[in-house]
Amino acid sequence: MFGEWIAALPGWLLWGVVVGVVASGGVAAAFLAADRLFPDPPTRTGGPNRGSLRRKAEMRDYLDRIDERYVEDADLDGTTVAFHLPERGVAITFDVHAYFAIENDGTRDVHPILCEHEMPGSHLGRRLPFEVPEVRLGPPAGGPPPSPAPSTRSVCRRPPAGRRSRRPTGRR
Repeated sequence: MFGEWIAALPGWLLWGVVVGVVASGGVAAAFLAADRLFPDPPTRTGGPNRGSLRRKAEMRDYLDRIDERYVEDADLDGTTVAFHLPERGVAITFDVHAYFAIENDGTRDVHPILCEHEMPGSHLGRRLPFEVPEVRLGPPAGGPPPSPAPSTRSVCRRPPAGRRSRRPTGRR
């Protein structure tokens, strides 16, 4: 029965199907060979990306400017948060799972704050459950950005001073 169906088809159709299958196999073989000869470079996993480093640096700068004591990458009973303000009982996180773990746990006296991924550090003051002084973030008008002086009240890791971005800006 199968042979009768093939015999009923025109020859040009059969040759087209055969050539198409052979060509598809050749392309697949070329991709497999290229993947073996030129493998992808290993991806970096588990580490923070540049966006999260910038975001944490902005939050760190804001908390330093309002003179608030904090612990970075704090562990609260198995839940890791980006910043913990122990004197105020505030946990700042970018992870929604950590936020709900703290929010739904009635045994902790911690107020969680969930920050969006692209929220500027200056907007953190509106979300804090206590009064904060008005601060201006960014470099002073007409001058170079201030050098980060070590704070005596904050307990955190700081990036090395003078680190510059390696991204080309197009300016010389």
